Amino acid sequence: MNKVEVLVDTYCQGWSDPDPMVRQRCIRETLAHEAMYVDPSTDTLSVEQLLAHISRIVTSSPGAAVKRTSKVDTHHNLARFRMGQLLQRA
Repeated sequence: MNKVEVLVDTYCQGWSDPDPMVRQRCIRETLAHEAMYVDPSTDTLSVEQLLAHISRIVTSSPGAAVKRTSKVDTHHNLARFRMGQLLQRA
């Protein structure tokens, strides 16, 4: 696994871990403070907003995990990948 894949997998762990301190560490290690996140249900403009969104997701789906489901494409300091939610932790 290359460094970018490890980074993305750590980011996904930040969506999955039941411990809010672990989630916070994972997200803060992988994103800039002003990172933006957009999906059909929300848009966030900072790590703090993203962590609040993730907390709502984790609370609404206890035991679920988010995993990377594709290779990571990188270009011009950006990474693109797919991730999916597993209903039960593996």
